[in-house]
Amino acid sequence: MEIELKLLVAPEHLARLRRHPLLRAGARGKPVSRRFFAEYYDTEDFALQRAGVALRLRHEGRRIMQTVKFTGRVEGGLHQRPEGESEVHDGQLDFAVLAQAGWSKTLSDPDLQRRLRPMFATEFRRTQRMLEPSPGSVMEFCLDQGEIRAGNH
Repeated sequence: MEIELKLLVAPEHLARLRRHPLLRAGARGKPVSRRFFAEYYDTEDFALQRAGVALRLRHEGRRIMQTVKFTGRVEGGLHQRPEGESEVHDGQLDFAVLAQAGWSKTLSDPDLQRRLRPMFATEFRRTQRMLEPSPGSVMEFCLDQGEIRAGNH
């Protein structure tokens, strides 16, 4: 189960956010930045979206990770949802791994598998830092800057 708090920050406020005392006081180690590229898959008629499933391939340096996420709860930017992840080695979706893990009956349908296409892509830089706001309470703070592309947009 993944729990995320997602917030939108206007670009003109990023420097101020990075200097915020709450982020600096609880910081453990130095921030680490990495670049990511991801493609999100669905069918032309959005069968995965209707089933509450999100499927992506994300390039993380030399690794390519396949991730499947399921509908969960969203309240005020707080996202809670089940997800599974595995490394793929040829840059293609690996339905055998999805079936083995029992992640989704929807994704085991051969007809649906044939119809899956990249629907949009994200390219961003993630700056990550571990925070310990109080003893024994550790969280990951990530700041993503990038773009989402679909078709010619």
